[in-house]
Amino acid sequence: MLLNLFIGSTSTLLIIDEEARLRQLLARILQLEGYNVLEAENARLDLKLLEREAVHVVISDVKLPDRNGIEQRAWP
Repeated sequence: MLLNLFIGSTSTLLIIDEEARLRQLLARILQLEGYNVLEAENARLDLKLLEREAVHVVISDVKLPDRNGIEQRAWP
């Protein structure tokens, strides 16, 4: 997978999407590729995960229920 060239297959990825089935499908595909995958359904949970986990890549929906996904990435 091309992502391996940049971060390595042991990296932790965070998927943020309120649509559970889509989030879980993407998480499963990435787990099968060897990635450690965390999931959040909204920006509030995203911030909690980022406080306690070392995340290398974030894959986020732009339209989150509690915040715009682009604004979320600019959050300190």
